[in-house]
Amino acid sequence: MRRGARVAPRLRRRPRLWPGGHPRVWALIVAMGVAAAALTIWHVRTLPALGPTPRPSWWLLALAFAVAELCVVHVEFRRNVHIFSLSELPLAFGLIFATPSAMLLGVL
Repeated sequence: MRRGARVAPRLRRRPRLWPGGHPRVWALIVAMGVAAAALTIWHVRTLPALGPTPRPSWWLLALAFAVAELCVVHVEFRRNVHIFSLSELPLAFGLIFATPSAMLLGVL
């Protein structure tokens, strides 16, 4: 920087109330949410569970998802870093043993 050059003061950024992004992306997210809610209300609610009768409740699945998100696998190889979440374990368990409504509430 030259001597005597003026530096512009840093402007404070106000927090945004609405997240940014392209409107088409938000339209796709809303459409997928509406489709998922419609499928859940009219079809998934009536499906039976696949596994045996002692079924896990939604709060047990939610706890399993929370623990799985806390326990991550951090792998470094040369200059690359990969981080794996273990959330697939409660997902597979819930898809087999839980009712669809309990599974949905547990994931949410």
